[in-house]
Amino acid sequence: MDRRKFLKNSLQIGSAGLLSTLPYCQGSWTDPFETPANEAIMISTPGVMYRVNLSSGATTPISTIGSGATAFLDNNNVLFVTSSLTPSFYQINLNDNSFSLLGTVTIPVGAGGDVGTVSLIGGNDVMLNGSYTGGAQGYLYRLNLTSMTGSVVLSLLAPISGHAIENDQTLLAQLSSGNVYRFSLTDYSNTLLVNAGASKFNVALAPGRNLLLIAHGGGIATQLKRVDLKTNTVLSDLGALPNGAGAGIALESNSSVLTGDTVSGGLYRVNLDNGATSRVDDGTLTGVVLRNIAVRFQ
Repeated sequence: MDRRKFLKNSLQIGSAGLLSTLPYCQGSWTDPFETPANEAIMISTPGVMYRVNLSSGATTPISTIGSGATAFLDNNNVLFVTSSLTPSFYQINLNDNSFSLLGTVTIPVGAGGDVGTVSLIGGNDVMLNGSYTGGAQGYLYRLNLTSMTGSVVLSLLAPISGHAIENDQTLLAQLSSGNVYRFSLTDYSNTLLVNAGASKFNVALAPGRNLLLIAHGGGIATQLKRVDLKTNTVLSDLGALPNGAGAGIALESNSSVLTGDTVSGGLYRVNLDNGATSRVDDGTLTGVVLRNIAVRFQ
């Protein structure tokens, strides 16, 4: 496996859960986000998908597709997963915004399911996290996109707020209790890292900085939370969004992360060095709360 390609594919995910992944490595193994992303794909709380040019801010709605999560399959195609215990998987061609159904699966964990975050593992498998039984419990579900077969690999007594693939061996996840865990992708054993405070939305990994970034959302007036993965400590909050950061989040580059405002909407860029915060979209997303964010590099 090309480790640089794997890292790029696995870590561009914004969990609000949404995500983003790409097939081409833009930087080195130690600095995979040296070149910034050039476009963001987002899903709003009402279920509308948008495209935003990250240089000009030009914003275009693609389609009303419903609640769910998204990730890049490659530079031209996006994976969209509907939020349900019988989620449908769609491939969206960004050249013409056409949709094609890959398949529908049943997640056998109970009633009242919700898909929070989806991410690619090695380019052919995807990992979903979600909640069930009225949002009181959580699961990880791994699916092969070729055969469209999968299984629940982990079931927990608390919802998983968001996850990010750390490398080809481990996954990071935050539970609704605020506990951040590292899970093995082999046997799904876990190590508790730290409690970062109760969270209901997404996470993103900044591998060049050894940080896990957390966006709360849901009207909570909290900026981005940061977990230092070297020391397993919670650092000071970062950002200056008008009403708090969330629910979507995605790493844009080694120096910046994208997120939304929890109340007034809009797409914002937060500088990871000093917390400087600036609006990215052209105003189209005013009042639009972003549930999931994915980015692509060209």
